[in-house]
Amino acid sequence: MKILFQSRIDLFNRRGGDTVQMEKTAEELEKLGVQVEIDNSPNKDLFEYDLVHLFNIDWPANVYLCAQNARNQGKPIVLSPIHHSFQEIERYESEYKFGLRRIVNFVFEKREQREKFKDFCRMIADPKKTSSTVTEFKKGILDEQRELLEMSAAILVQTEAEVGDIEEDFGVNSGAAEDKNQPPHSPTSPDPSGEVSPAAVRIMDAPVYKVVNGVDRRFAEATPDWFVEKYGWKDFTFVLGGLSLGKTSFR
Repeated sequence: MKILFQSRIDLFNRRGGDTVQMEKTAEELEKLGVQVEIDNSPNKDLFEYDLVHLFNIDWPANVYLCAQNARNQGKPIVLSPIHHSFQEIERYESEYKFGLRRIVNFVFEKREQREKFKDFCRMIADPKKTSSTVTEFKKGILDEQRELLEMSAAILVQTEAEVGDIEEDFGVNSGAAEDKNQPPHSPTSPDPSGEVSPAAVRIMDAPVYKVVNGVDRRFAEATPDWFVEKYGWKDFTFVLGGLSLGKTSFR
């Protein structure tokens, strides 16, 4: 099997969590004998690929064009939304943005207006984003996001709460799949045998599966030896903190 991974066009110029997720997922799939290529061109010839896996519904401009390209060439789409609740983003924007960002938030009260303005500025700085940004302005960000969900043959979420966020933010309903023994809002993930259980819910027509982010071995198998040797501290407790934005902050 050969899979094409696609996401935002500046995936490697502006690295983020989605970049790491795609790279690590590709790395592990290749260990299982699956061929994976990462290429964010929305005009890619897909003849040699069995399916297209798209990442990041929150930056939909280029992802939407990639989805259209896959649909036009008859390739199934798997979507990893990596979605963050609009409510929590609004809270972050209102409480923790300062300077020019605070002025932008004051001028553009609606989230979609702000996102379009930001994408326009990014397009000016990077002309490669022109086509996707123009399409986004014509279509509308929310409509692009809803259509991405509609075009997907399967959706991979990171947490059960993400399903609820998608329902609320995009105005879609998840319904129970064929397996009536599975409770709603409980997407399943691969069991220890490696088999994937039937999806408990659907978004649009797509079955939803929970695939949690893994932990790199260098963290999971880490020891304090280096720290103890360098700083001489043996009895210590680390607190790794960040900005808490609510229920999704610790996903």
